Amino acid sequence: MLFGEALFISLAEERDFPLELFTIPPATGIIREGLTHYWVADSVSLTCEKPWTQKVTIQQWLRMPVAEIKGAQFTPTRLINEVASSLGPAHYPPEVSGALVEMTQYSLGGIPSHFRTLFNFAESLLKIGERFLATF
Repeated sequence: MLFGEALFISLAEERDFPLELFTIPPATGIIREGLTHYWVADSVSLTCEKPWTQKVTIQQWLRMPVAEIKGAQFTPTRLINEVASSLGPAHYPPEVSGALVEMTQYSLGGIPSHFRTLFNFAESLLKIGERFLATF
């Protein structure tokens, strides 16, 4: 089954290769009550940090909320698309969502929170890709 334009996901599904990683579950209920800003920049990894992380597939993680800024919720898919279309070199429309602009103001370890999320995912994806190629 093809997963849109995600070639690696499609190839892994075709070969029955597990695309698993660990993530911090999204905040719910009382934890989020009253928050205007919420994100988990270090939300993805290849190592399990019990009891804080849970195993998910890449496909599941791409649909999980990783940030919310004043009601605007970001999944990794939305974050990737919006950063690529608004802040990336391929496309550069004059408008950027207010939530993304606000997200760029916050850093963790000197890296803007939205980039840190994408860097951690890219790092994990690279290692999973290396494992996938090593099976051939």
